[in-house]
Amino acid sequence: MNLHTPFQSTRNLLTTMCHRRRRARAEAECVRRMRGLCLDLVDDLGPAQRAALSQRIVQARASDDLWHLRSSLFGAISLEYGERVARERLARFDIRNG
Repeated sequence: MNLHTPFQSTRNLLTTMCHRRRRARAEAECVRRMRGLCLDLVDDLGPAQRAALSQRIVQARASDDLWHLRSSLFGAISLEYGERVARERLARFDIRNG
């Protein structure tokens, strides 16, 4: 019987848990940054557009959820300010998250 096996198993479990916590914290920080950026992108839109998008942004739970809002962000910004402005704003989003 190997006496190190219980220790190694516990160490492996703790290491795995630490890695998962780090990944979860990193994802939470990423979502927080992306959410802030998305809210900045729609800050000067009309009240109806801003309210609808802000709600979706705030409800997003993962970075993928926010990334998939990109086309909605582009559409709303381009309706308000044109495609050139929408491309410029979304370029900020792409650079930070791509």
